[in-house]
Amino acid sequence: MPTLHLINKSPLSNPALGECLKVCGSGDAIILLEDGVYAALNTQKISNELTVYAIEDDCSARGLTPEKINPAAQLIDYDRFVDLSCEFHNCLNWS
Repeated sequence: MPTLHLINKSPLSNPALGECLKVCGSGDAIILLEDGVYAALNTQKISNELTVYAIEDDCSARGLTPEKINPAAQLIDYDRFVDLSCEFHNCLNWS
């Protein structure tokens, strides 16, 4: 069953994203929030096989403009975050 993975720590200081990527499966999605949005930078490697979302307000709060965000990461608002949380039966918070 597909899982929604939540990453709220920077990949520069926390291994959560790397550990998450090791277990992500087909149909899974990742939401980057809080400092986790740093993983959405163009310099980060985001697999095209995964659906990746980044909270737009968290990106803005950290000075990450849309031009800096990897096109593989879809910017979303908190309403969409809630919708996704309801769509996925499994949700896993990595911290």
